[in-house]
Amino acid sequence: MKNVYILLFCLVAFYGCQTGGGGQIEALEKAFNEAPNQENAGKLVAAYEDFANNNPSDTEWSGRYLYRAASTYFRMNNFSKALSMAEKGAEQFSGSSVTPSALQLMEKIERTSYRRTDKADALAAGIIEKYAGTEQAKKVGEAYTGKKISEWITELKSFADTTKGRLDRRLANKLIGAYEAAYIVDPDGANSGDHLYNAGDIARSAGQSQKALKNWEKLYNKYPDHDKAAQVLFLQGFIYENTYRKMDSAQVRYEAFMERFPSHDLADDVKFSLENLGKTPDEIIKQFESKNK
Repeated sequence: MKNVYILLFCLVAFYGCQTGGGGQIEALEKAFNEAPNQENAGKLVAAYEDFANNNPSDTEWSGRYLYRAASTYFRMNNFSKALSMAEKGAEQFSGSSVTPSALQLMEKIERTSYRRTDKADALAAGIIEKYAGTEQAKKVGEAYTGKKISEWITELKSFADTTKGRLDRRLANKLIGAYEAAYIVDPDGANSGDHLYNAGDIARSAGQSQKALKNWEKLYNKYPDHDKAAQVLFLQGFIYENTYRKMDSAQVRYEAFMERFPSHDLADDVKFSLENLGKTPDEIIKQFESKNK
């Protein structure tokens, strides 16, 4: 299967020689294909990323180049970076023609490189639903024959509700993975913000604070007017303050909250947190007693 990705890489590079990043990238691609070592891979990936970063409005070619970057990392057996690059391309340039291939690569890495079947199944379910009839959907369907992602989420959520909030780790991870997959296969969809919020909410309940922060950060940055925007700003600040004791990070979130949502129901709580950031409970009590003498 790896040979297939090498062939895909070469074909995509061939058809892109006369457009996109032009001669510099073409030369780097040629050098890498002639000598596929870490040094040439690093130079090539950097050129791909530079193009995407400098041309955010060029959805097609920025998406293509990030997919090529992912394919390059995959070829070099750097699966974590391949996964990260494919996800970045699918998320930021979802309208590119290579997005289904980027998602398929993500599914392949999760299933065969990391053996994370639940994550792979969630991605496969999302690809099959979003890109029904495509070659990528047919391919992932060879390993996954279950429900569509929307049906999977409904079933998992229904089961979780019957546990009255007592999520075991496996169920929590499956739900988080399902919501994240539903988001990444359709990051501009009507329910994408809700998927990110739900993934973060379940992660927090399961004690996975870093994953909660990651999903809520995406939600706030991509959908700043989402109806949960104020809540996720507060929750991010709360986690930074009380879980990680990173007061500077907490302060940034709290101040952003007060600037944007001064009349929100949580505003008094945020104001209190800002005024007492970094203080111990004893210090807060003594301060309260001093004011009321």
